[in-house]
Amino acid sequence: YPPPKWAFTPPTDRQILQAIRRLKNGKATRPGTIPNDIFKAVAELITPHLGPIYRATFTLNIYPDEWSRTETIVL
Repeated sequence: YPPPKWAFTPPTDRQILQAIRRLKNGKATRPGTIPNDIFKAVAELITPHLGPIYRATFTLNIYPDEWSRTETIVL
């Protein structure tokens, strides 16, 4: 493989906040989960808590199994 074009850095709180703000309204990751509208409403409150959790996944090289599960709904 060729060398990477850039050095990876874990996401900053600002990047996490921007990602939350870009979520589509009226959607959720799957039925029965928290709607994006709620995340967007509390984005500034939860980002300082989410940031360390996300960064720890890279620092500790641990990715929770639950985060990799998906559910596909055929319409």
